[in-house]
Amino acid sequence: MRKVTAIDLNTLGVAVKGAKRSRAGGIIIEVGGKDDADRLAEGIREVVGAAAAVRRPTRSTPILILDVPTWMEEAEVVSHLVNFDSSFGDCHIRVADNQGGRTAFCRVPMMVASKVAGAGRIRIGWAMCRAKLFEKKERACYKCQGTGHVAAACNSEAKPKACFKCKSLKHLARECTASPREEKKRTRSRTPAPHRQEPERDPPPDG
Repeated sequence: MRKVTAIDLNTLGVAVKGAKRSRAGGIIIEVGGKDDADRLAEGIREVVGAAAAVRRPTRSTPILILDVPTWMEEAEVVSHLVNFDSSFGDCHIRVADNQGGRTAFCRVPMMVASKVAGAGRIRIGWAMCRAKLFEKKERACYKCQGTGHVAAACNSEAKPKACFKCKSLKHLARECTASPREEKKRTRSRTPAPHRQEPERDPPPDG
């Protein structure tokens, strides 16, 4: 970092607005615009050489690649993804085994994510693997049982705790003794049956 701060910004004609450390341990430098970013990046490369990677941040989003062949090494998986789009070469790709099979997870630029979503599948070896955008679960509040926020930020009134098995307000699930049949019966009884109206009939003829 000392070599970087020793760069004469006036000579480069760059105005630095600020700098901070990223979560990954790198340094994020904020400048005035695209031209300033290009000039500063070139100046840093001349000073540090191959000792550090210099790149401009881009918007990215996580994606999942499902049904990855179990017999393939991680490096082989990465190689096939790079064949699909060269941008995968700059991404950190993690391959893991889970109950649903083998899955690859990585963050990619938005343009690549759009390409992946449009394709739907990516060829990895002999397999056509499903690919989709990673959807984050919406935050839920246990206080009001709403979504989109957590209890610490909730301004609503707390709802009484109920048993999620039989919906009773008198006990919680760990104390519930209702059988599955009783649970279904109680759930159905809470839903009123649709009213059926009998058609009107003409009165019988006299005599």
